[in-house]
Formats: sequence, C-alpha cells, structure tokens
Amino acid sequence: MSYPNNQDLRYRNKTPIKVVCDKCENEFLSLYKSAEKNKKKHGSHVCLKCLGFKPRPQNTSCYWTADLRQQHSSSIQASESYKKAIQGRDLSLANNPMYGKKASKETRARMSASRIGKIGSKATAWKGGKCSVCRRVKGIIHGRHNWYCNVLARDGWKCVKCGDTKKIDAHHIDPVNQIIKRLCKDKTFNSDDEKVEWLVVQPDLIDETLCNGMTLCRECHKKEHKNWGSHECK
Repeated sequence: MSYPNNQDLRYRNKTPIKVVCDKCENEFLSLYKSAEKNKKKHGSHVCLKCLGFKPRPQNTSCYWTADLRQQHSSSIQASESYKKAIQGRDLSLANNPMYGKKASKETRARMSASRIGKIGSKATAWKGGKCSVCRRVKGIIHGRHNWYCNVLARDGWKCVKCGDTKKIDAHHIDPVNQIIKRLCKDKTFNSDDEKVEWLVVQPDLIDETLCNGMTLCRECHKKEHKNWGSHECK
C-alpha cells in the first residue's frame, strides 16, 4: 500500500491510494483511512469481492423508479423534522456554501459532459415536453418580427447604460409575462394553443416601435430584476 509520507496527510488526503488484496491479489483503490480500518478489522487488506459484499437495493439506480422517487420526496416534505429544518433557513450570500467560489475548469467540463445527449425526457430540466405560454410567445414574436435583433441594432449593439459590447441582451422594460397577464385578465381560452395564437398578434407584444426594449449588458440586465431570471421587474 502506498500513501503520503506525512502522517497528517494520510487522513486528510482525499486522493485514493492503490491497495492490493491479500486474498485475490487484485489491486483496488481506497482512501488511506478506509484501508487502515479495513486491515484493522479483517487482519489484512481485503477487497469487497472477497468479502462477499452486495450493495443494498436502494443503493442501485434501477431501484429508484419515478413513482418511488416521488413517494420518497413527498414523505420527506411531509415530515415535521424537515419542516423544522427549513424554517428560517437562509442560504443567501455568505450563508451559501458556494458563495464567492467558482467551480474549476475540470468540474465544469465534467458537468457539461454529463449533460451531453440528455435531450427530451432525459434532460435535467424536462417538464413533460411543454413550454410555458410566455416562452412560446417570445419565440414566435422573435421568429416573426426579429424583435431582439432589432432592439440590439437600434442601440448600436452596446449597453445603453454602461456602453459595454460584450454579453448584451435585449431587455423588456415591461416584462412579457406581465403584459400577458394584463391582456388575458378578463378572457378565457379553450387551450394554451388558442391563447398563444391570440397573443402573438397583439400590438403590445409585437412592439413594432421597439419602445418596450433596451439593450443591456448582462450585469446591467441583472440589476433590472429582483431575482435574475425572473419575470418580475425591479
């Protein structure tokens, strides 16, 4: 067994070390602390195969079906201990363990690779194959009238507040979601498709004069919203 020379690093180091099983002589990876406990317990270094280890059903991916995941989630959220734990919990700013930290290039690369090929129902953000009415309206308006590019071109492809030309967005001064709520306040529709088809011809949403748009860089754009990514204006 090979391990760091420094005694303190042997326990704190999270890099797996190579260990040889004394029974089958196969090599396997283990943390130093785990290998030490293994030898103390069994009198020698023994791999999981020689120990006859079998993973519990709940430790396998095939065990957790969609129904079981939902049942497990509901039971946790209904428990009093869970409600007590989240009561008054504040993870904003410095209270967030990731505050001020940034994932390494290697971590970001692994996160990106894990999402490759995950489309449709396999995607992490899958919601049953149905986009929100707001998103559908935005997509159709942009496709038919090129609203976003027209706003950027009118403002010279730079932020109207700070003049930055990198990572620029076309910002809706009056959020599209709020416009849709006002337009549909006293109306009823038989389906979302009917609702979308009616909305995409409304002048307030088409905004031919571009009076509801302005070009902002990403940082200035974030300041215009209470929470970045929300539809609620500042």
